[in-house]
Amino acid sequence: MKDVLDWFFRAEIRPLLTVFLGITLTTFIPGPGPLNDPFSLISATIPLLIATAHLLVGFWIQFVRDLNYRLTDLDRGDWSMLIGGSGLAFCLCVAAWYVSHTPDPLSFKILADVDFIRLFTLYLLSMETIKVPRYVKTG
Repeated sequence: MKDVLDWFFRAEIRPLLTVFLGITLTTFIPGPGPLNDPFSLISATIPLLIATAHLLVGFWIQFVRDLNYRLTDLDRGDWSMLIGGSGLAFCLCVAAWYVSHTPDPLSFKILADVDFIRLFTLYLLSMETIKVPRYVKTG
């Protein structure tokens, strides 16, 4: 488990987060999305949604940096750890609940499930939020 967490902290997951956020945005558009029909009209909007997701991730990271920047030097808190850790804890609770309440929890059908895509996006967002530094390096 430690090796998996070390890999996630070393790996650059922002591109993967951007892709999953773009796919997540397609799940909110009415009609059959790319998960149900990859050749649907909504699939043509994926490049625009990926660009939107890229901007959203950038704004989110900057927002968390601004929250951390406003903390005084005496504060031991860290907004990135608080927000990202809360999201990660929620994702792990949902994953544990799903595994314990589903007869066949680990199948490939889950990869096309809307709830899995949204939960995995939240997981990646939480991991990326945790990686936002407490102090911004200057110079």
